[in-house]
Amino acid sequence: MLHQYYLEAENALSLGLNSQSTSWYYQFEEMMLPYILHQAALELDAHQLYHPAIRTLIQYDQKENSEMVRTVYEYMKHRYNVTQTAQTLFIHRTSMLFRLQRIEILTGIDWDNWEERLHLALTFELMKKVGEFKDK
Repeated sequence: MLHQYYLEAENALSLGLNSQSTSWYYQFEEMMLPYILHQAALELDAHQLYHPAIRTLIQYDQKENSEMVRTVYEYMKHRYNVTQTAQTLFIHRTSMLFRLQRIEILTGIDWDNWEERLHLALTFELMKKVGEFKDK
């Protein structure tokens, strides 16, 4: 297993040094998600890995000057709690429900599908990695 541990250490160091961290050492366990994202985007452009719903909402936000992408992110971040998400976005709960309905009509997102939610979450992490999205 020595070779495996060497590869883990090498990747943790490489990713850690590129992460703008002030730490002087990096554990592979803490760098697994950045490693997975890095590996996923080696052959394909990160944009190609985005969930189709997010690509649709990015275009919609640009066209309509709205915050549908931010709404999906905050909704997921707050564990699908409409009230908490609405408070974070500084909108009324009814407006939040309307946005969710609009998002579902535009994209067909199935909030009950675990794989779809995982793909959405990974999309947001990729967007952060390439600097297209910031967590407020």
